[in-house]
Amino acid sequence: MLLSLHTSNSNDVEYKPFTQYVEWLEFTKGYASATVEQYAGHVARFIDFVYEASTMKLENSDISNVLYFYQDYLLYARESENPIVLKLCERLGKENQTSVSSVSQGIEAAISGFLTLQIIKSESIDQTNVFTKFVTNGVMLSSSQKKAIKDSSWLASTIRGSLERCFSNKRKAKVFSISKQTRAAQKKKYDNNEDYPLERVEDLLAQKPKRTSACFHRDMAIYSLLAAIGCRTHEALQLRIGDINFEERKIRLISPFSRNNQGLTSEEAKKLRWKGRETETVLPVYPFDDHFWEHLRYYLKDFFRTNVSHDFLFQKANGRPYFITNRSDRNKQFKKYAAASGFENIKLALHSLRHMYGRYLLNYYPNGKGGYGMPMEYVQILMGHGSANSTKMYAIHDTDILEAYIEAANRINHGERTSLFDIKNQYIDAQIKQLQGQKKELPKHVQ
Repeated sequence: MLLSLHTSNSNDVEYKPFTQYVEWLEFTKGYASATVEQYAGHVARFIDFVYEASTMKLENSDISNVLYFYQDYLLYARESENPIVLKLCERLGKENQTSVSSVSQGIEAAISGFLTLQIIKSESIDQTNVFTKFVTNGVMLSSSQKKAIKDSSWLASTIRGSLERCFSNKRKAKVFSISKQTRAAQKKKYDNNEDYPLERVEDLLAQKPKRTSACFHRDMAIYSLLAAIGCRTHEALQLRIGDINFEERKIRLISPFSRNNQGLTSEEAKKLRWKGRETETVLPVYPFDDHFWEHLRYYLKDFFRTNVSHDFLFQKANGRPYFITNRSDRNKQFKKYAAASGFENIKLALHSLRHMYGRYLLNYYPNGKGGYGMPMEYVQILMGHGSANSTKMYAIHDTDILEAYIEAANRINHGERTSLFDIKNQYIDAQIKQLQGQKKELPKHVQ
């Protein structure tokens, strides 16, 4: 990747803040190479814009104003009514308008990360930084101020203060005003259709192998693992042999950035990623765990190669780690298996098995007390969620359970022609019976 600042009025030279940002994406955040390339492209274009703006005589040289100009530049391009934006479009060759969704999602995320890093790394910013003009408001610096700049103290605090005021002083602040509006307009509850149907999962995992598919058991081991422990797809694909306790049937999920990745090529290592988990240990749940251990046994026996340089569990046919494969190709293969199991026209991806796991545990999993559903805090731990809000979305209060209640009640009431008076009496009788049962469980001296 080109780690340089390219503008219409400058040569290709390394621009340190950009280099630091790309390294931060790759090694600190652990993003996939495709994501790094996409985010870096967004930021590179933003830096070009800031550089060109810094060469113009702006009445208000303030970075928040520049961010406003950039939003206008992206959304309206040559249709903008702002003469400064039109001039920048001409200089930078901006012709097409950028969609609102692109600005409020990918570009927002990339630039907000870059600006955050600018604040964190501001000690290393010197007078050559393209943001300097916008935090000093174009004021001529005194000799003492210039000396302070060399000491990276005065300018660092100026940049930090300016960026924090316009961007990061609020926890959920957005770079673009359109992002906040779009987020509010598009905010929606979890859609139950995003999870693989619980009643169809066993059909998927219980398929018989086809002679033409040498990697059948590997794929089924991955699918059943996702269903059994509800992990993210990249967590499953980056599993190591040593992470599995075959005797106790336990599995650990560990960040690849916390240990040695010996045996990977530099290109393979770039594709490692980790979103983050609060817990390492996971406990495979029935009945999906049985499918996993069975498929894993056949995979290790018939497909797995031991004469390779790495210790990742899931491999390609040539023995290289499977996590380096294209996500789109993996999802296409997944849909083929789903169709073969009788689930036609599937629009879901592998991640739908994680959603299924969340709903299954929170609502349907037998809890040993005669009821169903695990406590939310337990599901949160097993799924590695950092916040309970991420787990709450799997609760099915208003749809499935209520529909089941109403359907069952309607069958009973229609069949027995029960009056509303009788229904209320039956409810009271059921409550009395429940209380009597609880009373029997109390010690005799309390009764």
